[in-house]
Amino acid sequence: MQTTFEISTKKGETQTLHFLVYHEVTYPDITTECGGFKWRNGGGLFPQYNCKFEFPAAYRCHLLKPDAVVTGDYSYNRHDLAGFEGNPGAMTLRGQSLGEMSIDIGANPQWPGIRVNVFNTPSPKERETITALVVPKLLQFIAANKTALRAAAIAQIKARFESQIAEAHKAIDKLRAEADEVLAKLNA
Repeated sequence: MQTTFEISTKKGETQTLHFLVYHEVTYPDITTECGGFKWRNGGGLFPQYNCKFEFPAAYRCHLLKPDAVVTGDYSYNRHDLAGFEGNPGAMTLRGQSLGEMSIDIGANPQWPGIRVNVFNTPSPKERETITALVVPKLLQFIAANKTALRAAAIAQIKARFESQIAEAHKAIDKLRAEADEVLAKLNA
């Protein structure tokens, strides 16, 4: 989902920011173990060790360029991001562009993971400003859209499960065909 909001820095500069916000999605996959298939517990979706399962409340937020058209929650690419190869829309502080920005909001929203200029950690002053001006607006958006964000994540996980199971069926069909070929040769 996308959100747009304005922020004002101390010098009274108003900036319009466009963010893509989505619920973090885990990617479990099928593996073989002791001659059988088993789900590799990517992201802890399957209960284990008598622990109660809780769907993790983790959200990813990417700063988009103003004209980015992102059709699905997970279909963006770096060309849609503000600051990528000079794309407009990047947040500026003290006249300096922060470049590409991503914010990860997890179990402790007071301490989000913030990355600027691709994968760099912001300076303490930049972090303070982003945490004060941007993060509260993202938290408001997440709170207002929590159900929709969760539903989109579950749909993505379901599609991933179905894809993995379809791939496993293809592998089994190939094994069956190879076994039939060997049996045909043995019976000849």
